[in-house]
Amino acid sequence: MKKVIGFIIITIVLALLGYLFFHISTKVEANTKANLHIESLPNFNLLRIDSSYFSNEQLSKESKTALLFFNSECDFCKNEAESILSTIEKFHNTQLLFVSDQSMNDIREFATIHKLNQQSNITFLHDFNSLFSTQMGIQSIPTTLIYNKQQKLIKKHVGQITASGILKIINKH
Repeated sequence: MKKVIGFIIITIVLALLGYLFFHISTKVEANTKANLHIESLPNFNLLRIDSSYFSNEQLSKESKTALLFFNSECDFCKNEAESILSTIEKFHNTQLLFVSDQSMNDIREFATIHKLNQQSNITFLHDFNSLFSTQMGIQSIPTTLIYNKQQKLIKKHVGQITASGILKIINKH
């Protein structure tokens, strides 16, 4: 009887370990594919807060681009927005795309509160159903992706980053 119970326990443990290994390896593979996919900025077409569409075709070929994935309730995201606004003049050669899957009203409110909606180089975009975030491999907020003028990835930063941190990356490349 003890041998049967021991066998059952060992079988259960091995089955759980097998499941965990499979789950982890699948996630690692998906992350690797997502990271390869974002090496060049993929095609996208997202809704702006004025309800017009914005696509990668509208990006300036003369500017670097930073995609800032955010949530209006995220304190780190609020700090990033305030940091960017305080040094906005240093971003004159950079397009800043703030991307969120929240409601259009939440995105508009965030842009207005942080006085970023009147900046010519800042665009707020709605990621309906998180399709673009998923395509870009975004797993946590805030995440910032910085691309050069040729739309090749310079840096993916997960977590809060200051305006000076973004500028340091942009100016280095």
